[in-house]
Amino acid sequence: MTEPSVDHLAPADAIARFIATGDDAVLDGVFARDVTIIENFAPHIFRDAGTWRTAMHAHRAPLADLAYAFAPALDFTQKDGRAFFTIPVTWTGALRGRRFRELGGKSIVLQSEAGAWRVAAYAWSVIEMRFD
Repeated sequence: MTEPSVDHLAPADAIARFIATGDDAVLDGVFARDVTIIENFAPHIFRDAGTWRTAMHAHRAPLADLAYAFAPALDFTQKDGRAFFTIPVTWTGALRGRRFRELGGKSIVLQSEAGAWRVAAYAWSVIEMRFD
């Protein structure tokens, strides 16, 4: 397999939907028991999905009209119950009333748990940020 399946991509989409909407329910079953999340906001390293969720709610407070689009995933590998890929993401929205376009990428490590792919590690990197 050279590309991630729909099942591999589902957790990345759930994370993005949560960020866009703030709907905690979309994260049910997304994270592995042992997870590490790296973000572009303090404290930057989260070793607990609940702590990250709370911090993300605070981070997205000044944001509005969030929308995302994925480009095709890159660098997919799968072995021994783990999978890795990166996925380019374009975010649009408003930050304190100013329209923006942000390009970035998610690096994701998935762990097979209880017959589902769950996020064991996730890192976000901003590549470009433009304001209108």
